[in-house]
Amino acid sequence: MNAAIVLCADRIPQFAEPGFKEFAPSLSGMAAAARQAGASGLTIWVLCASAEAADRCKEAVPGEAAKLRADVLFALCPGFFAQPASRPSKAAGPLFSLFSRERPELVLFEDGIRSRELALRLAFDAQAACMTEVRGFERGETLSLLRSSYNANLTAVLELPLPAAERPGVFTVVPGDFPPVSEADEPAAFAPEIRRAELSCGAGAKEAESAAVLLPAKVETGLKSAKRVVICGHGMGGAEKVQSARDLAKAFSASLGGTRPAAIDGWIDHSQLVGISGSFIKPEICIVLGASGARAFAAGVRESGLMIAVNTDETAAIFRMSDAGAVCDCAEFAAELAMLIEANT
Repeated sequence: MNAAIVLCADRIPQFAEPGFKEFAPSLSGMAAAARQAGASGLTIWVLCASAEAADRCKEAVPGEAAKLRADVLFALCPGFFAQPASRPSKAAGPLFSLFSRERPELVLFEDGIRSRELALRLAFDAQAACMTEVRGFERGETLSLLRSSYNANLTAVLELPLPAAERPGVFTVVPGDFPPVSEADEPAAFAPEIRRAELSCGAGAKEAESAAVLLPAKVETGLKSAKRVVICGHGMGGAEKVQSARDLAKAFSASLGGTRPAAIDGWIDHSQLVGISGSFIKPEICIVLGASGARAFAAGVRESGLMIAVNTDETAAIFRMSDAGAVCDCAEFAAELAMLIEANT
């Protein structure tokens, strides 16, 4: 499998300075990730704003590449760095152009906000598999990706077909989780091939604009300003039982929210997610149905006024942060409360 590591020259502006000491292990960790995924050939793509930037990179990158037995391609694409704070879709064109020309089976970025955006755009354009924040690979008949989940409390293992020319893989990796490649791991005297390419922002512009619609427009749910909120947790027991939570929210003139597990299972829309990954709410009254009280969720409701928790597990952490609670079936509780409210209004 041939692989490419994508670097942005502005990530390492002065290779001779102490900052490069932090960058070298990062590059080594990314190379180790490529090898762990099964790469036999490796090329380091260095995206540069100018020829001068490429020349500065040449003082250090080839030496590190030789240690990693990797070739180097300096890609000159000034427009790519024109608006780093909010990069327009068209600016990603050079990356698409480079991918189309080089055709790697595996592309790795160092994980970060900008690299996640670029990886998603590239994967969308190339119809490739994509995952961010990968912390390990296991190669067998399939390629397994290791990734932190549930606020880093669990490690998720995701299986994908082995990357190939017709189905490449585009991932962002956490370099520190991969053992750096040492010179002792590789035979000596490797001379990397050094190439240079000039890329125009016009290339791939059409495809880049289509990638801009990857994420749906944000939906305003009113959760952040709601005075009353009913929250649906995974403990409700099934998608069919969530209707009782919706009925309660309607009867109580409340907004409906949910926990991450409920959103993952499709019981609620992701725009209704409450917690670290969603909305932080401050309602006067918050009724929590079937949520265990995990830290990521608790952070989103801790500023609620009166909190009422319902769960079948009397030891659930949610009870420790609630003003009142009931140990019973959540759907039955919601249905009964909705009827009481309707009968008295």
